[in-house]
Amino acid sequence: MKLFENNYRSRFKLTSDQVFYWVYGMDTEESKRALIALLNVVLDRKDDPIIEVRLLNPVQKGFVIGDKPTVMDIKCETSSGELIDVEMQNGRLPFYPERSLFYGGKMVNSALEEGEDYDKMKKSIVISFVDRVLFPDIPGIHTRFLVKEEDTGHPLTDRLAMHFVELGKVSADRPVEELDPLERFAAYMKYCSDPQMEDYVNQLLDSGEEAVQMSEHVYKKVTESDLAREMLEREEKAAHDIATMKVHARREGLAEGRAEGRTEGRAEGRMEGRAEGIVTGVQQMKQALGLSAKGKTPEEIATELNLSIEIVRDMLDLEAVIE
Repeated sequence: MKLFENNYRSRFKLTSDQVFYWVYGMDTEESKRALIALLNVVLDRKDDPIIEVRLLNPVQKGFVIGDKPTVMDIKCETSSGELIDVEMQNGRLPFYPERSLFYGGKMVNSALEEGEDYDKMKKSIVISFVDRVLFPDIPGIHTRFLVKEEDTGHPLTDRLAMHFVELGKVSADRPVEELDPLERFAAYMKYCSDPQMEDYVNQLLDSGEEAVQMSEHVYKKVTESDLAREMLEREEKAAHDIATMKVHARREGLAEGRAEGRTEGRAEGRMEGRAEGIVTGVQQMKQALGLSAKGKTPEEIATELNLSIEIVRDMLDLEAVIE
């Protein structure tokens, strides 16, 4: 099957939280079927498969022109009452396990209606796909954490479980027929947008794995959507603009720190200068947007904030992108 006749496919990485949400988090029957297949393969529900889910946050942010970006986790409830939070994490990982525990704790807090007995508490499950290696000392791509007694492993309760799928450990070195269902699905997620891996992805599709096939069905439609393409381009431009602003702020911070350090001869002067400079760009952008909202022209804003007209225009252009 020719997967990359659509030239845009390579830009739609399924490891992007935006694309991940479009495939699994939209409130459509096709997206729900893909999500159910994902849940069944991660939770290994061959004998007791999930057959129905209800999205708890079906806000289609980021897919409608004019919408602002949002956190792209997917919250759902199964027909048996399980509460599940699914997220794609492709950014920095410090304290990510703690963040997942926080998410799980919030779900546990909402798993019992006011006045209900504790035995009515719904099971809360957090599933995190991580586009890196999170636990280098643990073999395998799938780890599952439960609340257990330290020495004996006796479970305290089964009301909270946290799953991590590390895509950073996925490799195309192993033949598809040697992979288990979750490994095939993880390999598909990692390589479905890579033109150099077209043959391998086709082998994954031919394997008959339901999660792979259901995902491809929705993913292909997303990559062919003109609206999705426009939104992806807007997202990329906004990300580049924000990165540029951060670089500008850092440069100002370094320059300010060096100047202060030379003048006062103190190491703390340099450190404070850097710290203040890091946030300078963000503070100045807030000020610029506030003045613009009051009807000030870019030239007037540049004069009032002692900035170049080019930087002010970049700030106002960024506002237009993210609004």
